Amino acid sequence: MGKKKYFDEIMSLAEKSPVISIGDIRRIIKIKGSNEKNAKQTINYLVKKKLLRPLIKGHYTKNDDPTLTVLCLKKAYLGMQEALSIQGLWEQETIPIIITTDSIRSGVRIIMGSRVLIKRIMKKYYYGEERLKVGGRYLPVSNKEKTLMDLLYYKENPGKEVMDELIKRTDKKIVKEYIIKYPERTQEMMKKRIESFPL
Repeated sequence: MGKKKYFDEIMSLAEKSPVISIGDIRRIIKIKGSNEKNAKQTINYLVKKKLLRPLIKGHYTKNDDPTLTVLCLKKAYLGMQEALSIQGLWEQETIPIIITTDSIRSGVRIIMGSRVLIKRIMKKYYYGEERLKVGGRYLPVSNKEKTLMDLLYYKENPGKEVMDELIKRTDKKIVKEYIIKYPERTQEMMKKRIESFPL
């Protein structure tokens, strides 16, 4: 009975918000006058019953969508091939790619049985984010110009045809503004890789 005590309120919050945190659950339990340590038992019960799905540490969702992991981080967006796919420039199957400034381990994680790639980026290179509809929700995604910058910065190559189309769709002025944010050596590398684009 104790595990179910706060069920309705927690699930009501999960219905309203795509992602909830352990902090949210603790607050509900504390307001109801119970000991905060009951939060872990409550979460374990809801996860066991598959009413909540774990994302990254301390964050949960009722939805079957690993891309929601991006909402668990303070500064993060869906980028590179994932952004290309959302923007209609990439037709191949891809895994969610999240780019963040948060202090979190980089690399591939298994979330809800799916692979999710998390990449760290320096705060000075965090820009160019927009909200786009993904799976019925608006999520942070790199804009076309920042997608281009990230592909170049991380030395990813989605193929000439995709790069040509991405470059064609980017705003020349914004690309210029973005490139000068990087060190000269990196700028030279970027310009060389998109030499067909008149900067």
